[in-house]
Formats: sequence, C-alpha cells, structure tokens
Amino acid sequence: MNKKQGFTLIELLFVIAIIGIVVFIAYPSYQHSIIRAYRSDAKLSLLATASHLEQFYFKHDSYLEADKYLHLPYKSSQGFYLIQSRLQSNKYLLTAVPLLTQKSDKDCYIFKYNSNGEKEITGNSGLLTAIECWS
Repeated sequence: MNKKQGFTLIELLFVIAIIGIVVFIAYPSYQHSIIRAYRSDAKLSLLATASHLEQFYFKHDSYLEADKYLHLPYKSSQGFYLIQSRLQSNKYLLTAVPLLTQKSDKDCYIFKYNSNGEKEITGNSGLLTAIECWS
C-alpha cells in the first residue's frame, strides 16, 4: 500500500481561517492592554518630577527656574509622554501629554499633577474617572 503524507488544501485553509479568527479577536485586546500598561510611564514620570520639584523648592524657596534645572519639558523615561510644567513661585502644575502609541488612549489622555498632590485627567472619553486612570 502506498500511503500519502501531508495536508490537503482544505485542511490548510481551515487552519489559516482559525488562526485569522483568533488574531482578529485577540489583537485589539492586546493593544488595549499595552496602552493601559504604558500609562504607568506618565504616572511615574510625573511623580518623579514632582519629587525633584519639591527638592528644588526646599533649597530655593521657589519653584521658579526649576524647569531649567530639571530640563523641562522632557520625554518620559519610556518616551510615551512629554512631561511639561507650569511653574509659579509657590505652586506648579505638571502635565503628561501622550506621544506615539499613547495618542490612541482615549480613556486616560492627558495626566496632570499639581503641587497640592491633586491628580487629574483631561481630554479623555469620559468612560474612566481620574481615580481609575491614576490607580
């Protein structure tokens, strides 16, 4: 007896169709989880910058000129956000504006942190609150 080995064209098309369906379902979920994970880049960069601003204030009794000392604005550590500041003598407002893939994050768009320790979100779709975005 002569046995043939291999796959038929029907079997191959069936496997390709199953792989296509799995990718079609899984890829958007994967992209969403990546975007959520990169939010930590904004949060960590804002809190680190705030810590440096507090150290500057302790030494100089003012936040003015701290942007030159901290080289603001700058890209966050992973490069997904631009960290900007608005400094006054006794208070500050830090913002993390999304870059690259984070521009597609409509749930938590621009992160804000001020000298009172208040955390905000602006430009979002309204589906998540600031507390949910910062947690």
